[in-house]
Amino acid sequence: NHSVVYQFSENVFGSLTPADLTVFNQTTGQTIPASAMALDYGANNTATFTFPGQPNALLPDGNYQITLNASGVADAAGNPLPANNVISTFVLTADANRNKTVDTVDFNTLTTNFNKAGQNFSQGNFDYSAGGSIDSIDFNLLASRFGATLPAAAPRPLSLPVFVKGATPLTFLSAAPTNSADL
Repeated sequence: NHSVVYQFSENVFGSLTPADLTVFNQTTGQTIPASAMALDYGANNTATFTFPGQPNALLPDGNYQITLNASGVADAAGNPLPANNVISTFVLTADANRNKTVDTVDFNTLTTNFNKAGQNFSQGNFDYSAGGSIDSIDFNLLASRFGATLPAAAPRPLSLPVFVKGATPLTFLSAAPTNSADL
């Protein structure tokens, strides 16, 4: 399953909701609705956004701009984040080597790992099966996307770096899609 994880310097659980995250598919022009997202807030002030309202809890193929909107996020004292956090990433089913093209390199990766377990996306686990099995489902996903490419992402406004220390009492410690090889 796809997810985006943020870690904060302080507890923001009381203010953070899926509506604070904008997930925009630049390829299709569609925004993933907040109602299709879930938020889990855990240890070390870590917020994990997932997409259970999407088919198979996966984002559709495309170039993405993911924005954590600072205006909705504050600590218990009401201190807001200093700025939006913007992540650019992409999703392309069966693109094991993440070059925005599903081709023979991806096919070779899948065949090298076929019938193995404990594999991740970059090793051919294109359906994100829990046991990491590479099987006919993964082969069919690759076959259905073979030759697919993603265009270059549209330009986006610059954002402050993910790591903003000392700007205000509330800062990002880190922000990234999980399993960066996967999303």
